[in-house]
Amino acid sequence: MEKISGYLQGGGNVLISIEGRRSKDGSLSPYKKGPVVMALQAQARIVPVFLQGTRVCMPYGAWRIREGRVVVKFLEPISTEGRGYEDRDTLLDHLGAIARRELDIRETTCLS
Repeated sequence: MEKISGYLQGGGNVLISIEGRRSKDGSLSPYKKGPVVMALQAQARIVPVFLQGTRVCMPYGAWRIREGRVVVKFLEPISTEGRGYEDRDTLLDHLGAIARRELDIRETTCLS
């Protein structure tokens, strides 16, 4: 954790799925606190990233990637500056609200 924290403090980037794994049905899985705690320790920004179309390219349980269209959406960074470990649950709730909002938007958009 200290190595990653130092890496982030030095300007490095780390990509972590806050859900930990994909769900079987595409629904939002419970969020893990580890990535948020790591960002708080490093006082690093969190950039929410959403992928659309990946279930078609690699369905749950599949071993092979299929051809398809994937859209990657980067949202505004969230600062952790001045926040501490005690803010982890609030930040986790905020990230969950962002994800639910994005999922609602994605459900009305059809990509083939």
